[in-house]
Amino acid sequence: MGLPLSPSYASHTQHSIWTFQNRIRAYTNHYLFWHIRFAILISSSSSSRHHEMAHSELPPELLFLIARYFNSVQAIAPSLVCRVWYHAFCTVIWHTVSMNMWQKRSLQMMTWHADHIRKLLCLLPTREPEYLGIPYSRLTRLVLRCTGNVIDAVTWNLLIQLVKRNVRLEELTIYSKNSDVPLVLWESLASLPCLHSVTLSDCTMDQENFSQFWKGCKGVQRLYLSRLKIRSMDGVDVLPNVERLHLDYTVPLALLRLCPNVRSISWISSDGRPSNILLDELAVLLNEGLFPRLDGLHPFQANDIHLASCLTAMRQMKELELDMGIETLSLKALPKHFCTLERLQISHFYDVPGEFVAAVMASCPLLTDFSVFGVKASKMMAGPPWVCLKITTLRLWISTTDSNEDAIRKQSCAIFERLSKLTQLRCLDLRNPFAPKESTQGLDLRLESGLGQLASLTRLVTIDFSSTIQNMSAADVAWMRKTWRNVEATGHCNSLGSLKAQPDA
Repeated sequence: MGLPLSPSYASHTQHSIWTFQNRIRAYTNHYLFWHIRFAILISSSSSSRHHEMAHSELPPELLFLIARYFNSVQAIAPSLVCRVWYHAFCTVIWHTVSMNMWQKRSLQMMTWHADHIRKLLCLLPTREPEYLGIPYSRLTRLVLRCTGNVIDAVTWNLLIQLVKRNVRLEELTIYSKNSDVPLVLWESLASLPCLHSVTLSDCTMDQENFSQFWKGCKGVQRLYLSRLKIRSMDGVDVLPNVERLHLDYTVPLALLRLCPNVRSISWISSDGRPSNILLDELAVLLNEGLFPRLDGLHPFQANDIHLASCLTAMRQMKELELDMGIETLSLKALPKHFCTLERLQISHFYDVPGEFVAAVMASCPLLTDFSVFGVKASKMMAGPPWVCLKITTLRLWISTTDSNEDAIRKQSCAIFERLSKLTQLRCLDLRNPFAPKESTQGLDLRLESGLGQLASLTRLVTIDFSSTIQNMSAADVAWMRKTWRNVEATGHCNSLGSLKAQPDA
């Protein structure tokens, strides 16, 4: 979202800025970085005032849009072009400040740039508490990481004043490491109307502390709780605004009832424990009629029986992320959600049934993100046409185990024909994450195998076929670089070596 335009600009300037913003989204950070760096080299070749005035005439709105595509290191060079560019890129350089920066920046410099700082990372206790007294007033994210040592009252008071002063704070993260967090800090959360995300870990809380913490989370939409010791939850009210809930085994499952409008539940495993207990409790609550809006599930090492019971009890499903394979019972329960499924990720698992993957592609019209590995090409060729025309991210390693080159070309051509219909694709990942570099047989990315059909993927931003064996010719590589001029392509082309497609200079 760009900054508001100045009144002095005419309507055609406004239209130009909108056009520039739409075009700039199609380029990668790498492409934009080298083009801007080229402009910087030209400007630095002459110290005349004419160059500075020419750069200063560029609308500030465009400079702020360009700065968004740079990180804090890349933004240093353009900030040295002129004063106008400095003010535009300064917001990127000083966006995030951590304890490591305190050791390299003077107190005076930090004070000068306090208005540019949006994210502050504090390691407590600190030998330099005066840095906490800097008048930060525009923070949107605050991270407090305690080391377990005793934190003095002065530091806590400065932190509490810091929290109260930044009413725009949106995200708060506290790793207390069993440090005694004062009650006043939890009470200060109630003064943050914009707070929508809270992460709390390694904390012991009695009834009074938990009650104040819970009251401060009244408007929070995302809760991330792990390694907690909650002695009592009596007398606390429900949080109607919580939509995303992240839990681990230390959090009492009774807390689920306090978030009736939750839409996504994730299980955090700090010691490898599976999420079967959570799924059992969740299935019971779903059958009781609770969580009518729940449509996202992210379990950890879920057992097939427990996962299937939840899938059956859920009214609708939009997101499902599994770190293990999907087995028989879950395969039977998931198709009821195909009409609403938007994101499906099955990672860390090899050899997913090809019939299931083909059914997903042919039955999920709203699917936008799909990740699955180890699918046989012969299984993907069969079945009805794919209907997931809205998909933008596809991570799909398709194996061609046939030793006959003609059969591999035929299978690849059939898969390319289906992929060519997915014109909204922006990320296409065809690599095998379980295999070392250039060690597995995947799709044959050659023009004679039908690669030219993928020319319809005009929105593509990245394509990755590393870890797969390719025998691409110079003509195949030239076609790829010409067709996807601004696409970041990663892979190995046999005798031609590694392909790292770069945008035109």
